[in-house]
Amino acid sequence: EECTPIGVIQPDCSQGYAISSKNSRDALWYLSFVIWALGGVWLIIVLCFVSRIRLAIALNKVAAVFVGSNPSILLVPVV
Repeated sequence: EECTPIGVIQPDCSQGYAISSKNSRDALWYLSFVIWALGGVWLIIVLCFVSRIRLAIALNKVAAVFVGSNPSILLVPVV
């Protein structure tokens, strides 16, 4: 039986670790903090651009209404 719990805090595996090297486990431990920090930075960036995202959504809605009311515009070649 392989001991690889995901998202569950459990005591050490009774049959040893899935990653046998202590250095590899430490590297993964610190890498997890780096990934969480990058996720936090991404979240902050998304929150800073909420108004721009809303503007882009509104622009797409207007464009969809235009194409819906003028479907022949799709036949015009792009030059």
